[in-house]
Amino acid sequence: MRLDPLTLLCPRVLSFQEEILFMIYPELLVSRLVAEELDDNECLVVNGCERFNNYQGYGDSFKWTGDVIDHTARDNWGRRTRQVLSNDLCH
Repeated sequence: MRLDPLTLLCPRVLSFQEEILFMIYPELLVSRLVAEELDDNECLVVNGCERFNNYQGYGDSFKWTGDVIDHTARDNWGRRTRQVLSNDLCH
């Protein structure tokens, strides 16, 4: 499980770290469309995210370095066994 302690569903502008997360796991973009704003005592778990992109660096040194073949195991439904947990730290 990967914890995104930033503000995945916060209505504010995204931080650069979150933008990288959305780039390497583009399926997370859908969560911004279908999930409502989280209350202080809620979190969101996204199951089955597949990594599509690779990168190096951060900030001014950030660079996309190509596609990724994700070898993460799959569950019985064919989803990747990766989970991303997000909570709202806007408050």
